Amino acid sequence: MKDLLHHKSVRYNHSVLKLKLRATLRLITLAVFMYCIALSSFAQKNSKDYFLPKAKMNKTVFNMPDAAGKPSEFSQVMYYLKKGEQYEVIDKMYYRKKLIRTDIRLIDFTQTEIRLIKLQSATERETNKITVFSPPKIIMKLPGIGQTLEWSYKEANGRQTHFFAEWVKFKLNNVNTRAIRVTETIMLSNGLWFSGKLIYYYKEGIGLWKMEGETTHLQNTIYEFFALEYDSTCSPIDR
Repeated sequence: MKDLLHHKSVRYNHSVLKLKLRATLRLITLAVFMYCIALSSFAQKNSKDYFLPKAKMNKTVFNMPDAAGKPSEFSQVMYYLKKGEQYEVIDKMYYRKKLIRTDIRLIDFTQTEIRLIKLQSATERETNKITVFSPPKIIMKLPGIGQTLEWSYKEANGRQTHFFAEWVKFKLNNVNTRAIRVTETIMLSNGLWFSGKLIYYYKEGIGLWKMEGETTHLQNTIYEFFALEYDSTCSPIDR
């Protein structure tokens, strides 16, 4: 009788163990499946998805808050124009609705990089300053899941720009979202680091979403996304 009970107990424990093992294997299989889906979905993304506005939109309007976070008298607008395989980004800054600065950037792309080829700037004091970057200056890289990237660009005058790219997650209007955050620091030609940093956030379907400035004791928003629009006087985004 004891042998029979022992035999049944062994069979029962063996069955329970098999059920637990099957449940564990199912969970592992599901986790691997979901991870593969995430990787597959991410693999389809490229640098354009995080730098350009969504299809048919070609204009981004930004808020430029003051130190207290309230709307200031400055405003900023960016236009995206397709130039063959490249894009021209026209960046206009206004003060009290008067144009005070225009930057025109010629941008090239790889699957994972955004490269600045040429910068043309105009202000009231300097009407046409042109800088050509040779080799092109990489201003954004697309990190892999859970990865960070670092790179530098050295200019002819000895100044070096250092970049650090990472993913950040946060809630926007109570919805979980993510962005690529690129932090830019400058080493001067004398080998000293400039105390300030510029921080750029890129969101899928919007492009440049927010720009912050950071010094030793202060971090503030320089401009942040307000709206995407279509301007019929410019070529639409078609990619």
